[in-house]
Amino acid sequence: MAMNYIQAVQHDFIRTCSNSGLSLALYDFLCTLPDEIHLVWGMKWTIGKVFYYATTYLVFIAGFLLLVTPDIIQGHCNEILSAGVWLTYIAAYISEGEAPNRNL
Repeated sequence: MAMNYIQAVQHDFIRTCSNSGLSLALYDFLCTLPDEIHLVWGMKWTIGKVFYYATTYLVFIAGFLLLVTPDIIQGHCNEILSAGVWLTYIAAYISEGEAPNRNL
């Protein structure tokens, strides 16, 4: 019985932290949206723009999935997390100018 209570508290804590993080990401997105419209939307499509959009909007997709599927299978969660980490690493690598072709 005590284990079920502990798991329930952990679940509520994780959900609260996830909702807080998603709210903060949404606030940041709304604050920077005018700059994004001005600086990014009019640019031609490049790999850098694709990575920008991917890293910006995947946060909301992942957050939404977490909200609608609270009982996600551990293996799927690890796959999604791994893909997100790799995408973030690649985007950071390119944004720092370390890519072989600097005119991405």
